[in-house]
Amino acid sequence: MMFGDTPAFVAAQYGHVASLRALAELGADLNRFNGDGNTPAFVAAQQGQEASLRVLGELGADLNIPDVTGATHTYVAAWQGLVNIVGCLVELRVD
Repeated sequence: MMFGDTPAFVAAQYGHVASLRALAELGADLNRFNGDGNTPAFVAAQQGQEASLRVLGELGADLNIPDVTGATHTYVAAWQGLVNIVGCLVELRVD
């Protein structure tokens, strides 16, 4: 866990989609930045968690919010060679 990570970050990072759904029902901010300037969706993309990305999008998280350096989800996934994540993001029409 990084500084400022919330339960939504941990759930997104490890693919715990049921937890993401429960947290959203309880009012969790799915677009909140952590101490590193990342959102739960960015962390999910970075960690290769396709199911988390899909659920976050379904729950209304903004999948187009870049990190504090301007790196997008698609950029970080492509840079890491996560072809399945790049495909998922393209399918979800993410920049």
